[in-house]
Amino acid sequence: HEAVATAISGSGGADGGGRAAEVARHLRLAGRDGLAAEQLLRAAAHARAVAALAEAAGHLVEAAGLAPDDPRPLLQLAEIEAWRHRRDDAERAFARGAALLDPHDAQAVARAWLERARWMRGALCFPRASRDAYLRALGALDAGQLAAPDEHAEAVAGLAWAEAVAGDAAAVDALLDQLEELTRGRHVDDRLVHDIGAARSFSLIRRGRFLESSAPAVEAAVAAERAGRPDLAYGCWSNAASAAACAGDFERSLELADRGMEAVAGVLPTTEVHLLAARARILARLGRLDEAGAAADAELALAGRLDDAALSAVAEHDRGMVALAAADFARAEALLASALAAGAPVSRPAARLARAEALVRLERLEDAEAELRAAALEPVEERDLPGTLVPRLTRLQGLIAAARGDHDLAARRLREAAQGWRRYVPAEHDGDGYVANLTDLGRPPVAGLVEPSRELQGVLAELAAVEAVTA
Repeated sequence: HEAVATAISGSGGADGGGRAAEVARHLRLAGRDGLAAEQLLRAAAHARAVAALAEAAGHLVEAAGLAPDDPRPLLQLAEIEAWRHRRDDAERAFARGAALLDPHDAQAVARAWLERARWMRGALCFPRASRDAYLRALGALDAGQLAAPDEHAEAVAGLAWAEAVAGDAAAVDALLDQLEELTRGRHVDDRLVHDIGAARSFSLIRRGRFLESSAPAVEAAVAAERAGRPDLAYGCWSNAASAAACAGDFERSLELADRGMEAVAGVLPTTEVHLLAARARILARLGRLDEAGAAADAELALAGRLDDAALSAVAEHDRGMVALAAADFARAEALLASALAAGAPVSRPAARLARAEALVRLERLEDAEAELRAAALEPVEERDLPGTLVPRLTRLQGLIAAARGDHDLAARRLREAAQGWRRYVPAEHDGDGYVANLTDLGRPPVAGLVEPSRELQGVLAELAAVEAVTA
């Protein structure tokens, strides 16, 4: 078996891990478990490179069993499980791997926490946990009194990003100044260029400066692609697309979303699902409803292939929203009902209000009122943009009254809805609401975009129609 393993390796099996699993099997049969574990690490890297995450996880579990004192398989397994959206499994693997690290090897400890920060940031979109990991990495470097300029710079840049997204946005500039001191006179690699650009972009987003946030986001995305990190590029492209939408430039938003699709297609299928959702939302906003429906159908199909119930429920919700925009009310109502029943991780109050609107258009008024009552009872968080829910609900009460012929009540409710939207028109979009939508739901914020001025125009048109009937 050892001879066969050597022959396989010598015949091209060492070119990138394509035959590493087969080599590992023969080494195990030869009793060479240490060498087999190394080959399984290579096999896992190859499997990850072709998006075979389940196979990569299997190789790493096997490697961890063969090398119980080696932290590498477990630390790599933690990242793979994060990309499979199995946070509990990722946490357990990381805890076991970190426990095997030499506590006196400050650089190894810092690198482990930096890796954790990366997948908490990219795979799980959990910036608060990422912030904690960056702080732990800095703590390890300080405790070991290590210069480690690369690790130190990455930790500071990552911390700036985490503060920009989920912490103190005012602290970002000071951290970036500190980073400039750390890197003065040194080569700044593409990974660090990405981290700096992403931090700057989010800092501007938090301040509501969406137009200005685009340039550093694009710079960061391009740097991430050069560094071979499509996961990081995805975050920048999707946020640049969302920021462009917030600024009202939907053509540019679509262009940026498509750049993100190019970066992750066939490599990161979960993020591809999210970008298809963004694409569907942008196309619907542009009035290109057939294309929006095709994007939402592709999102639903890909979620089904991934066999992820939560992603499938989200995709049903997104397809239902496109159907609502296209006035396909029966399909919209059915899809939104299915998504809500499946517990889709979306804004549930907003989804219920959307379904209620479809029910009103279908003249199922009692069902619509029941959905409004259910929406009012849903727990509301910052990600739901609570202030926007009241004028939406009031508008629907007005539409129900109009459908029943009570035009006085309809006009009164629609005026109240219009007044509610007027309160939000001056600000239009705020950075904190944007970030809450991103960090709590883990989706491109454009998928949950609310445009108060557009909503106001719609309500005023409906009010004018009711007042014309009354007159």
